[in-house]
Amino acid sequence: MSYIAGRLLKISLALVAFVLLCASALAIFLLTSNANFLKPKLEKTLASRGIFTEIVGDLNWSVYPVAGVKSGEIQLFPSAAHVDTEKLASVDAFNLQLDLLALIRARELRINAVFIQNPKVNFHIGKNGESNWQPVLDAFTRDTGGTEPVTPVPAEPEQASNNSDESDTQIAIERIRINDFELAYTNAVNNSNIKLSKTDIQLDAINLNGQPMQIAVNSELTLAPYPPIRIGFESTITLAGDGAITLASTSLDATAAESARARINGNIAVITSPALEAKATIQLDELNPAAWLEWMKVALPEMSSSSALTKFAANANIQYRAEQLEIAHLSATLDKTKLDAKGTVSLQPELPPKLQLALAIDQLNLDHYLPPVPQPDQSSPTPPENAEPQPADNTPLDLDALNSISGTINLRAQKVTFLEQDLTSLDSDLTLKPGVTTVAVKKGSVYDGSLSGTAKLKHAHTNNQLTSEFSLSRLDVGLALSSLELYDQLKGTMNAQITGETQGGSAAALTEGFKAHLTAQSELLTFEAVNLEQVYCDAISKLDNSTTDKTWEPYTTISALTADIDYTSAGITINNLAARVQGIQTDAMGTFNPTTKHFVIPANLAFADFTAAQKSCPLLNAKWRSQRIPVICEGSLDTIGKDICTLDFKRLSDKWEDKFKTETKKASDKVEERYKESREDAKDKVDERAKDLLENLVGEEKSKELGDKLEDGFKNLLKRKKSEK
Repeated sequence: MSYIAGRLLKISLALVAFVLLCASALAIFLLTSNANFLKPKLEKTLASRGIFTEIVGDLNWSVYPVAGVKSGEIQLFPSAAHVDTEKLASVDAFNLQLDLLALIRARELRINAVFIQNPKVNFHIGKNGESNWQPVLDAFTRDTGGTEPVTPVPAEPEQASNNSDESDTQIAIERIRINDFELAYTNAVNNSNIKLSKTDIQLDAINLNGQPMQIAVNSELTLAPYPPIRIGFESTITLAGDGAITLASTSLDATAAESARARINGNIAVITSPALEAKATIQLDELNPAAWLEWMKVALPEMSSSSALTKFAANANIQYRAEQLEIAHLSATLDKTKLDAKGTVSLQPELPPKLQLALAIDQLNLDHYLPPVPQPDQSSPTPPENAEPQPADNTPLDLDALNSISGTINLRAQKVTFLEQDLTSLDSDLTLKPGVTTVAVKKGSVYDGSLSGTAKLKHAHTNNQLTSEFSLSRLDVGLALSSLELYDQLKGTMNAQITGETQGGSAAALTEGFKAHLTAQSELLTFEAVNLEQVYCDAISKLDNSTTDKTWEPYTTISALTADIDYTSAGITINNLAARVQGIQTDAMGTFNPTTKHFVIPANLAFADFTAAQKSCPLLNAKWRSQRIPVICEGSLDTIGKDICTLDFKRLSDKWEDKFKTETKKASDKVEERYKESREDAKDKVDERAKDLLENLVGEEKSKELGDKLEDGFKNLLKRKKSEK
């Protein structure tokens, strides 16, 4: 037995020695042989598949301390011609390191490291829409079998097994390092140009079994025509077998300039099968929008506030599913304005995006984003009054963006300031349809009154039409006039209805052609510049040297006011203005220029109710109380006072002249009537006396005959006189 055991031991040792000798020989062969002899075979094999490569550098392999493959420069071409200007990609160096013990012991293909130095990719899409990579992509997808498809045989159910030798080979890569990666992308269809340079990519713990992987990217991105931007990206990626991908603890940093920086943090979950779904929680740290717009070479106009467009931050919870983007929550801050939003955006193919959003704003001061009000320059000469106006900017409005989306946006705002005027408690709907944009103000408050109405814009390339209709109730007149810096001596509330319309292809044309019609009503206003009753009584007291000890209220009451007013760019026309001013029934019309604040308002005053109410001063004559006295109010709101209204002597003289003519005509008609009556009476008396005289001279019969002859002769004489004339 000992002999047999000894023989078996010797055989075993011989076999082990033989295996070790073979392995050593293989190792010595691999370590000492030149692997470059494989380069032509590799290039030929790949070329047979339509992948044309050229391994320019040396090809080496190693066994110890780690197994691996090293390569020098490799180039990829779209054809066998190997034209350098058509090169698709290249890499300066490639190094792959394998863990053989893990492959032998655990049937795990573990790659310790992959190092790629200076890979370059050139991707170009021509005007026909095809890319220069199309031959390579076709080679990878080409069916090389050429046989009829075989009907698959149903597989037997897999049996559970505890034998680890039968388990599938696992693939894991400990780390991948890509240094100085460059990508050049051009698209002749949309004329875009993108370039990645100085890019370093690090991937750790790469696997396909659902374990977390780390990725870090640092790159310089150039989006023509903008200057380069530095990009940093980090994330923990998990690839599940069911097509699910998660990116946790993800951050994206971008730096374009010292003040143009941005950072986005968030978590993203994507499901690719059976349909694409995604969820994301994203936070955008505070950035400077003005600096980014400057980097984009967008020339910003001068704005009233130096802090405008300097701060923006946001966070959002969004979800994409079934061609619809759902915004569960969006919170953003622009300068001092806070915005909250939620809703959906439909993204169906070949259809414009459809919005269904709800926005809530705390306060927004639009004046901060408008050009500053120019201050008068005392050193510059004042232009003459007849100077030619500056030509208007008639650049057509580009409203194509309004045609590219549809839907409804509900906007609520606590306070919006525009031209120093406040609109509060706003609740409105913005409806977008191709060719038509409508704003419906369901409710709002302006000058302590309520506001509602609609505005509709029909937009075309050369002719846009804007119509509006708004209603105001309980408007604080004093607050409105003082806020508009027009006047501060009129107090009370008013209701108003305003309609407006304009059309044109440019902003200047829309502004210049704007027309509005206003009707207004007020139950009671007070005019605090003067008490009209006191002025009247003081004037009467001076006439009769009397005095009064009455205490006067420091205002004039205006009641039952109604107004009908038109507005154009040329000014304001008062079609009709009627009111009871301290009991004086007043009706007026006139014009007002908002720019110069100058007004001309002819009015008629009726004193009947006014004088009947006076108890502390003499009454006007009853004849005056029954008259409508014409006055004219003319001047500027800046200098309004007691003497702003005077008797309209022209209208008064015209009235008296008309009355004089009427009375004169009446008197003339009366005199003529009396003359006719006197003449007829005298004629009758003469006829009687002549008749008596003839009868006495010639008798009754002869006198009658002679009278007829005289009458006929007189008539003939009159006819002859008329013919001579």
